[in-house]
Amino acid sequence: MKITSLKPKNNSNSNSNSNSNSNIWMFHRIKIENNSISDIYKNRGMVHTIDELCCLIDTSIMAGYKFGSISEALNCNKTIHLTFDDGYKEHLFVAKMLKQKYNFSYDSITFSINIRNSFYQDKLCMDMVYQLIEKDSLYKIDSLLNIVTNDTELKTIKNILFSTTAYITDFNKLVDMKNYFLNKEELLSLSKLFSIASHCVNHCYLTSFNKDDIYKELKNSKVYLSSILNTEVNTICYPDGKHSKYINNISKEIGYTFGLSISPKTNGPQEFNIIRSIPQCI
Repeated sequence: MKITSLKPKNNSNSNSNSNSNSNIWMFHRIKIENNSISDIYKNRGMVHTIDELCCLIDTSIMAGYKFGSISEALNCNKTIHLTFDDGYKEHLFVAKMLKQKYNFSYDSITFSINIRNSFYQDKLCMDMVYQLIEKDSLYKIDSLLNIVTNDTELKTIKNILFSTTAYITDFNKLVDMKNYFLNKEELLSLSKLFSIASHCVNHCYLTSFNKDDIYKELKNSKVYLSSILNTEVNTICYPDGKHSKYINNISKEIGYTFGLSISPKTNGPQEFNIIRSIPQCI
């Protein structure tokens, strides 16, 4: 097994001309023993096995790359920074393994945490949609979102579901989201190993919210995580990579240092337009 390139492919959702930073790597689900991951995630190219993850790292080290902070990766083309989105249960296992195997420094890896999914009983995530699809319950999505799902792309469902918080209660009545995401105790353990970023309070498209709600999402998640972890959370990871110049500027005003995305650059501050790539193995 080897990686296709030390300049990994851009995420398919991003513009190929967007100057994505291939030294900032993005991961979501990691397949380890006994964890179940939807085939839909795999089809979207958002799953790596633990062996693939180690292969990517080992190959890079052999090629002379180092692993360091976001700032170091932005300023040195031979430094890579790892990011893991959404705070899935397996991320704590991954963090412990990476610490033991490679002894990475604290700021060489960032795990983004969504407040709702780790701390609230009701969740908001694509996994809810995946569960309903796999249970052949498209008609339930149809009813809740008032669309004809048989004729609708997954992207359309996402755009409706994540543009508001209106469907949270109803969706949670239909699915069981227990044991998908890190809880408080697990997050505290993770935070002792590597750095934590905010993934907002709700996993919604910030670009669909009004200015007051954008501010609350960015501010409240930063304050909440910083308080629980007893350390300042300085990185914001925009849910689904959705951001704008206004969101960039508000993030800076609130006190974040970096903004992580997966979508093309805006004309906002460069440090809040950090576009990441998903590395692939062959």
